[in-house]
Amino acid sequence: MPTSRDISESEWEAGRKKLVRYFISTHCFDAAEDLAQTTITELWRRADYVFEDLNDFNRVLFAFASNVAKAYRRRLAQRREVNVEDWDRLSDATVAEAVAEVSIEQALADLKERLEAKGRKHQWDILAASLEGSRSRMAELLGLTGANAARVLLNRTIRKVRGSFGQ
Repeated sequence: MPTSRDISESEWEAGRKKLVRYFISTHCFDAAEDLAQTTITELWRRADYVFEDLNDFNRVLFAFASNVAKAYRRRLAQRREVNVEDWDRLSDATVAEAVAEVSIEQALADLKERLEAKGRKHQWDILAASLEGSRSRMAELLGLTGANAARVLLNRTIRKVRGSFGQ
């Protein structure tokens, strides 16, 4: 019986393209690429998942995508207080309005508050330094050896922050 590891690279790529179109069509247009990659990653991690037939790959891929979309909508609804049940009835313009209501400044202030509440001020300092311009400037502000060290530190911090907030 085939597993996710038996699927060819070309089938994974074709599946990813279909997923991007799927997420765009289900009002997840702002994160379609990320959600497609998340879906592929989730299925890839399930090495124990056995397909009855290789032709089941697309069916299973879209079942996983449905779950990823539901989780995304729940997170978005929590952030913006949009009723999840009403999501499919929202027009693209309404969704764009809801997204526009959350300013970058407001989102950054919320992130800073949440990190400080968790005792992670140093992570906020790294993120704030990254907003000051180039990675060279960031390295200078943080006392690092160079732009590459700043890039690595920033990527690690972003992963840690995402992990601590369940994303």
